[in-house]
Amino acid sequence: MSHFLVYPTEEIGKIMNRKVVTVRPDDAIRRAASLMEENNIGSVVVVQDSKPVGIVTERDFVRIVSRGQGSEAKVRDVMSVPPVTCESSRKVTDAFVIMATKRINHLPITQNGLLVGVVAARDLLAATLV
Repeated sequence: MSHFLVYPTEEIGKIMNRKVVTVRPDDAIRRAASLMEENNIGSVVVVQDSKPVGIVTERDFVRIVSRGQGSEAKVRDVMSVPPVTCESSRKVTDAFVIMATKRINHLPITQNGLLVGVVAARDLLAATLV
């Protein structure tokens, strides 16, 4: 994502990252971790039929390790559900409010229920601060 200044009243679709790294529910969590490391990201969105059905974040890996789950455990067994999402037509301010009230750092962006992007808290800050 390129960083540029946006106003809080602009649509979140303007700053979302359109390159979303995804996994499927039946993938092993090892794959999710590898993709996160390879892409230097803090989450992967779990999709089925192009729709977000869950999310796996760095925070989830703390929970996974504390439970003693192995790296071959399935994503479906460890993902956070349901994923909190935001429609691409919503305002940047709406995304801030959603993320703050839900205490999340990664927000899948949808259009008509289909995954079209993702926004991380650091993306919001970078895009709205001078």
